Amino acid sequence: MNFRQFSARFSDRFFLSSKDILALEDDPQILRNQLNRWVKADLLIRLKKGLYVFSADEKRRNIPLAATSSVMLAPSYISLEYALGIHGLIPEYVADVTAVTTLKPCRIRNILGTFVYRHLQSSCFRGFQSVKYSNGVWFLAEAEKAVVDFLYFQLASFKDNKVREILEGSYRFQNIAELDAEKIVFWGKLFNSPKLIRVVNELSTWIREEKQGYD
Repeated sequence: MNFRQFSARFSDRFFLSSKDILALEDDPQILRNQLNRWVKADLLIRLKKGLYVFSADEKRRNIPLAATSSVMLAPSYISLEYALGIHGLIPEYVADVTAVTTLKPCRIRNILGTFVYRHLQSSCFRGFQSVKYSNGVWFLAEAEKAVVDFLYFQLASFKDNKVREILEGSYRFQNIAELDAEKIVFWGKLFNSPKLIRVVNELSTWIREEKQGYD
Protein backbone atom coordinates (compact mmCIF):
# COMPACT_ATOMS: atom_id res chain seq x y z
CA MET A 1 0.00 0.00 0.00
CA ASN A 2 1.44 3.36 -0.98
CA PHE A 3 0.76 6.56 0.95
CA ARG A 4 -1.87 7.82 -1.49
CA GLN A 5 -3.86 4.62 -1.03
CA PHE A 6 -3.33 4.77 2.72
CA SER A 7 -4.48 8.39 3.07
CA ALA A 8 -7.56 7.69 0.93
CA ARG A 9 -8.40 4.69 3.11
CA PHE A 10 -8.26 6.75 6.32
CA SER A 11 -9.22 10.19 4.99
CA ASP A 12 -12.28 10.40 7.27
CA ARG A 13 -10.25 10.01 10.50
CA PHE A 14 -8.36 12.41 12.71
CA PHE A 15 -6.59 9.69 14.67
CA LEU A 16 -4.99 6.59 13.24
CA SER A 17 -4.46 3.59 15.48
CA SER A 18 -1.71 1.17 14.55
CA LYS A 19 -4.03 -1.65 15.63
CA ASP A 20 -6.52 -0.67 12.91
CA ILE A 21 -3.80 -0.02 10.36
CA LEU A 22 -1.95 -3.30 10.88
CA ALA A 23 -5.16 -5.28 10.48
CA LEU A 24 -5.10 -4.36 6.78
CA GLU A 25 -1.94 -6.31 6.03
CA ASP A 26 -1.22 -10.03 6.25
CA ASP A 27 2.34 -9.18 7.21
CA PRO A 28 2.08 -6.39 9.85
CA GLN A 29 5.83 -5.78 9.74
CA ILE A 30 5.50 -4.40 6.23
CA LEU A 31 3.10 -1.72 7.44
CA ARG A 32 5.21 -1.03 10.54
CA ASN A 33 8.14 -0.28 8.29
CA GLN A 34 5.96 1.93 6.10
CA LEU A 35 4.62 3.83 9.12
CA ASN A 36 8.17 4.54 10.27
CA ARG A 37 9.12 5.77 6.79
CA TRP A 38 6.04 7.99 6.56
CA VAL A 39 6.80 9.52 9.96
CA LYS A 40 10.40 10.23 8.90
CA ALA A 41 9.07 11.75 5.66
CA ASP A 42 6.73 14.01 7.69
CA LEU A 43 3.65 12.48 6.11
CA LEU A 44 2.44 11.23 9.48
CA ILE A 45 2.87 12.53 13.03
CA ARG A 46 3.34 10.02 15.82
CA LEU A 47 1.42 11.33 18.84
CA LYS A 48 2.59 8.42 20.96
CA LYS A 49 3.39 4.77 20.38
CA GLY A 50 0.61 3.29 18.26
CA LEU A 51 -1.24 6.55 17.55
CA TYR A 52 -0.80 8.82 14.53
CA VAL A 53 -2.35 11.75 12.70
CA PHE A 54 -1.79 13.02 9.18
CA SER A 55 0.76 15.82 9.11
CA ALA A 56 -0.98 17.84 6.35
CA ASP A 57 -1.48 21.36 7.68
CA GLU A 58 -5.20 21.49 6.98
CA LYS A 59 -5.76 18.30 8.97
CA ARG A 60 -3.50 19.39 11.83
CA ARG A 61 -5.39 22.65 12.31
CA ASN A 62 -8.68 20.78 12.61
CA ILE A 63 -7.60 18.40 15.35
CA PRO A 64 -9.25 19.39 18.68
CA LEU A 65 -6.57 19.30 21.39
CA ALA A 66 -9.13 18.16 23.94
CA ALA A 67 -10.09 15.25 21.69
CA THR A 68 -6.41 14.39 21.25
CA SER A 69 -6.07 14.25 25.02
CA SER A 70 -9.01 11.87 25.38
CA VAL A 71 -7.74 9.57 22.61
CA MET A 72 -4.15 9.41 23.84
CA LEU A 73 -5.09 8.21 27.32
CA ALA A 74 -8.38 6.57 28.21
CA PRO A 75 -10.19 6.78 30.49
CA SER A 76 -9.60 10.49 31.02
CA TYR A 77 -11.52 13.75 30.92
CA ILE A 78 -10.44 17.38 30.50
CA SER A 79 -10.31 19.16 33.86
CA LEU A 80 -8.15 21.45 36.02
CA GLU A 81 -6.70 24.59 34.41
CA TYR A 82 -7.60 23.76 30.82
CA ALA A 83 -11.24 23.12 31.75
CA LEU A 84 -11.34 26.26 33.92
CA GLY A 85 -10.30 28.21 30.85
CA ILE A 86 -12.96 26.56 28.70
CA HIS A 87 -15.62 27.43 31.28
CA GLY A 88 -14.40 31.05 31.53
CA LEU A 89 -13.43 30.76 35.19
CA ILE A 90 -9.87 32.00 34.67
CA PRO A 91 -8.81 34.65 32.15
CA GLU A 92 -5.43 33.28 31.10
CA TYR A 93 -4.76 31.17 28.04
CA VAL A 94 -3.75 27.68 29.20
CA ALA A 95 -1.09 26.15 26.98
CA ASP A 96 -0.91 22.65 28.46
CA VAL A 97 -3.96 20.44 28.06
CA THR A 98 -4.82 19.16 31.54
CA ALA A 99 -6.88 16.09 32.29
CA VAL A 100 -7.54 13.56 35.04
CA THR A 101 -7.45 9.80 34.75
CA THR A 102 -7.79 6.70 36.91
CA LEU A 103 -4.50 5.49 35.42
CA LYS A 104 -0.98 6.51 36.41
CA PRO A 105 -0.22 10.23 36.09
CA CYS A 106 1.88 11.14 33.09
CA ARG A 107 2.90 13.89 30.69
CA ILE A 108 2.88 13.39 26.93
CA ARG A 109 4.63 15.85 24.62
CA ASN A 110 4.31 15.84 20.86
CA ILE A 111 4.13 18.30 17.98
CA LEU A 112 0.54 19.25 18.85
CA GLY A 113 1.32 20.27 22.43
CA THR A 114 1.83 19.07 26.00
CA PHE A 115 -0.81 16.88 27.63
CA VAL A 116 -0.77 16.50 31.41
CA TYR A 117 -2.73 13.76 33.19
CA ARG A 118 -3.27 13.72 36.97
CA HIS A 119 -4.48 10.64 38.83
CA LEU A 120 -7.87 10.50 40.54
CA GLN A 121 -9.23 7.50 42.39
CA SER A 122 -12.12 5.84 40.60
CA SER A 123 -14.68 6.98 43.19
CA CYS A 124 -13.93 10.60 42.22
CA PHE A 125 -13.88 9.98 38.47
CA ARG A 126 -17.27 11.57 37.89
CA GLY A 127 -18.86 14.89 36.96
CA PHE A 128 -17.96 15.08 33.29
CA GLN A 129 -19.89 15.09 30.03
CA SER A 130 -19.23 14.11 26.44
CA VAL A 131 -18.60 16.80 23.83
CA LYS A 132 -19.15 15.94 20.18
CA TYR A 133 -16.79 16.86 17.38
CA SER A 134 -16.81 15.81 13.75
CA ASN A 135 -15.12 12.45 14.29
CA GLY A 136 -16.31 11.45 17.74
CA VAL A 137 -16.51 12.73 21.30
CA TRP A 138 -14.19 13.96 24.01
CA PHE A 139 -14.90 14.40 27.71
CA LEU A 140 -15.06 17.61 29.75
CA ALA A 141 -15.55 18.17 33.46
CA GLU A 142 -18.59 20.18 34.49
CA ALA A 143 -17.55 23.63 35.66
CA GLU A 144 -18.07 22.79 39.34
CA LYS A 145 -16.21 19.47 39.09
CA ALA A 146 -13.30 21.13 37.28
CA VAL A 147 -13.07 23.60 40.16
CA VAL A 148 -13.13 20.87 42.82
CA ASP A 149 -10.57 18.77 40.94
CA PHE A 150 -8.35 21.86 40.77
CA LEU A 151 -8.77 22.61 44.48
CA TYR A 152 -7.94 19.01 45.37
CA PHE A 153 -4.59 19.15 43.59
CA GLN A 154 -3.84 22.64 44.96
CA LEU A 155 -4.75 21.98 48.60
CA ALA A 156 -1.25 22.84 49.80
CA SER A 157 -1.89 26.45 48.69
CA PHE A 158 -4.75 26.88 51.16
CA LYS A 159 -2.95 27.00 54.49
CA ASP A 160 -5.09 29.79 55.98
CA ASN A 161 -8.77 30.63 55.79
CA LYS A 162 -8.20 32.86 52.78
CA VAL A 163 -9.77 30.83 50.00
CA ARG A 164 -11.29 33.82 48.24
CA GLU A 165 -8.07 35.86 48.42
CA ILE A 166 -6.00 32.99 47.03
CA LEU A 167 -8.42 32.12 44.23
CA GLU A 168 -8.81 35.78 43.20
CA GLY A 169 -5.20 36.79 43.70
CA SER A 170 -3.03 33.80 42.84
CA TYR A 171 -5.29 32.05 40.33
CA ARG A 172 -7.42 35.00 39.12
CA PHE A 173 -10.74 33.17 39.38
CA GLN A 174 -13.64 35.04 37.78
CA ASN A 175 -17.35 34.62 37.01
CA ILE A 176 -17.84 32.85 40.34
CA ALA A 177 -21.54 33.72 40.46
CA GLU A 178 -22.11 31.37 37.51
CA LEU A 179 -21.18 28.35 39.66
CA ASP A 180 -23.63 26.25 41.65
CA ALA A 181 -22.62 26.31 45.34
CA GLU A 182 -24.46 23.09 46.16
CA LYS A 183 -22.70 21.21 43.36
CA ILE A 184 -19.34 22.47 44.60
CA VAL A 185 -20.04 20.99 48.05
CA PHE A 186 -21.44 17.76 46.56
CA TRP A 187 -18.36 17.11 44.45
CA GLY A 188 -16.07 18.09 47.29
CA LYS A 189 -17.50 15.40 49.57
CA LEU A 190 -16.50 12.68 47.08
CA PHE A 191 -12.84 13.12 47.97
CA ASN A 192 -13.26 12.34 51.68
CA SER A 193 -10.79 15.09 52.62
CA PRO A 194 -11.60 17.34 55.61
CA LYS A 195 -9.31 20.07 54.29
CA LEU A 196 -10.97 20.01 50.87
CA ILE A 197 -14.41 20.17 52.53
CA ARG A 198 -13.31 23.29 54.42
CA VAL A 199 -12.06 24.90 51.22
CA VAL A 200 -15.18 24.09 49.17
CA ASN A 201 -17.44 25.32 52.00
CA GLU A 202 -15.63 28.67 51.97
CA LEU A 203 -15.88 28.79 48.20
CA SER A 204 -19.61 27.98 48.31
CA THR A 205 -20.11 30.88 50.74
CA TRP A 206 -18.31 33.20 48.33
CA ILE A 207 -20.47 31.95 45.44
CA ARG A 208 -23.67 32.68 47.38
CA GLU A 209 -22.45 36.14 48.29
CA GLU A 210 -21.68 36.86 44.64
CA LYS A 211 -25.12 35.66 43.57
CA GLN A 212 -26.78 37.92 46.15
CA GLY A 213 -24.80 40.83 44.74
CA TYR A 214 -26.43 40.22 41.34
CA ASP A 215 -29.98 40.04 42.76
